[in-house]
Amino acid sequence: MKAKRPAAKKTIVLLISVMMVFSSVLFPAFGAEDEKETYLNEQMDFMKRLILYIEANYSDEVDYEKLVNGAFKGLFEALDPYSTYFPEKKSLDNFVESVSGEYNGIGVIIEAKNNQCTIVSPIFDSPAYKAGILSKDVVVEVDGQDVTALTTESIVNLLRGKPGTKVTVGIKREGKKDILRFEIIRETIKMSSVNHEMKENKIGYIRILSFDSNTGDEFKAALKELRQEDAKALIIDLRDNGGGYINTALEVAEQIVPEGPMMHFEKQGEITDTYYSETPQIDLPVAVLVNGGTASASEILAGAVQDTDSGIIIGTKTFGKGSAQQSTNLTNGSGMKLTVAHFLTPDKNRIHGTGITPDIMMQNNNSQELESLLDKIQLFAPMIEDEKPDLNDTGLNVYGAQQRLKLMGYDVETTGIMDEMTYSAIKHFQSAQGLYPYGILDYSTKESLNREITEYFENLKEDAQLEKAIETLTK
Repeated sequence: MKAKRPAAKKTIVLLISVMMVFSSVLFPAFGAEDEKETYLNEQMDFMKRLILYIEANYSDEVDYEKLVNGAFKGLFEALDPYSTYFPEKKSLDNFVESVSGEYNGIGVIIEAKNNQCTIVSPIFDSPAYKAGILSKDVVVEVDGQDVTALTTESIVNLLRGKPGTKVTVGIKREGKKDILRFEIIRETIKMSSVNHEMKENKIGYIRILSFDSNTGDEFKAALKELRQEDAKALIIDLRDNGGGYINTALEVAEQIVPEGPMMHFEKQGEITDTYYSETPQIDLPVAVLVNGGTASASEILAGAVQDTDSGIIIGTKTFGKGSAQQSTNLTNGSGMKLTVAHFLTPDKNRIHGTGITPDIMMQNNNSQELESLLDKIQLFAPMIEDEKPDLNDTGLNVYGAQQRLKLMGYDVETTGIMDEMTYSAIKHFQSAQGLYPYGILDYSTKESLNREITEYFENLKEDAQLEKAIETLTK
């Protein structure tokens, strides 16, 4: 992988920690831009006089540190949701640790978006993932406390805690009127990176959970092992991968896409760097799985594969987080995370706010919806009456049959009355099951209804996106 510029190869890291040295006034000079420098000096002088005025006239004692930190934080809040000022270095270290290391908590990647603490993605197999937390959920409560007025940093601190301790997280989810509450046991979140296995028809499967410092090497080793097992095709699973280090995403992309551009950096409307693959395209058919939790560095990989026709993208539209942040320690003991560029796909398509649209759109049922459906099925009326209802009969058997038929898509109403619609639906069901289609709800029909509703639920639990990838690659 190389940059467009002839200088030595760069390592592009989403989050790096360096020391920035400022001038005595904490701002660089604008050089020839005298008007900007004059304006800035005037405003800085005005801010100083304003702080002194507040100290002299405010009703209570004034804390200079809070005022200054508030001003600094305001600078970053005026930029974008991803740029952040950390008053203490520890806060920045916690943030970097959550992305690149090991920490104790529930296992979510979050961002401040529209003044809300929004889930970018739950980390695969984490307590939050198992509990049913989804991408784009908004955290509104922690242990019964309304956190909508708190900073994202403060909410992160509330979600963290010792392994084995319990936290109740209140979530606001689009399309749901009430707050959803999840009781979650904290764990040590180990940011494992790559899993792999051989699927049916000799299709290799690699799941990339995040892009950490070793992901490129881990992917290479996984691919080598799958080749040794005679893999005929490859699935790369980026679902719920919230990103990480950009350079490792490019290291993986270089093992897939052909020689040529993999990504462009755009700054202030101009492309400043282009990063190239220096290797041939992989000699295996490739499918990449994505969803709404696929974000940032993982979108770089998906976009590179899509634009270079190196594989087919399957799933749902990605998150749309296409900007790179640099993490920096400041000389006053604070820290900052600043958006330094946007990244574009090889065809110069912007990812930020747009996301990657899959070549094949395929929706999976999420765990929360499946749990709700199972609760509903378990409340279905049991069909245990001895009667065999016929047209115009009533009873518990009829009501239970209507519940099951309606869930499977038959046009019936749950009234408990064997009306013409229900009678016709039962005949169609009997015919589809190879039973005598005479519309009477007999013992064989009841048994078939119970069996089919169980199979219906089990089929919904299947990973439709993965099955579509296997089917596509097999063809």
